[in-house]
Amino acid sequence: MSLYSESMLLLDGVSVTTISSSVPVGSKKNFSLQLFSSNMVLGDSGTYSVEVSNDGLNWTTYNRLVSNTTNTNVQGDTRVASIVFVNANDNDFLFFPSDDHFDYMRVTVTVAGGSEAEYSAKLSYQSEF
Repeated sequence: MSLYSESMLLLDGVSVTTISSSVPVGSKKNFSLQLFSSNMVLGDSGTYSVEVSNDGLNWTTYNRLVSNTTNTNVQGDTRVASIVFVNANDNDFLFFPSDDHFDYMRVTVTVAGGSEAEYSAKLSYQSEF
């Protein structure tokens, strides 16, 4: 089987707390999530988290996101439930352990502050054909 890469924008420049649409991912693998913030000023923050489900109705916070954190060779991956952007335009990646499986996912950004900050999230993955 061959693999090809795809991506989709789950959040696109939102400025209030938002939950993305549910994304069917049961046949996908090797996920990464790139998160973006822009137009942030002092006092702004955006907290990104991911929920997963096998039926698209009952959601659980996914606590096994792999942070894009520098570790020494002897340390394991750093697992997180969320990532926070504070006071600065930023972007970062989160990854998913390749042996985890679920049928649906969605991304939430919880926004605090009163400016015109915008938050986006892009999911990339591989599919077989």
